[in-house]
Amino acid sequence: MENHHWKRKLLAIYTGQFFSLLSSAAVQFSIIWWLTDTTGGSPLVLSLAVWPVSCHKHWLAHLQGHLPIVIHEK
Repeated sequence: MENHHWKRKLLAIYTGQFFSLLSSAAVQFSIIWWLTDTTGGSPLVLSLAVWPVSCHKHWLAHLQGHLPIVIHEK
């Protein structure tokens, strides 16, 4: 049995991922902006707030792309 609607399903998944990433970025931006406003722009607070965001986007994303390939080869 062939699946003729794979493009529609893929578009739905990609659209959901797009809005998920967009909303996550908006929440992260608003939290950092709120911390800037409430702490008076404290460099320590801002660096501690930005670090998890950067860690996730730059380091964990590479692992998430690499791990399925390694697991699939075993």
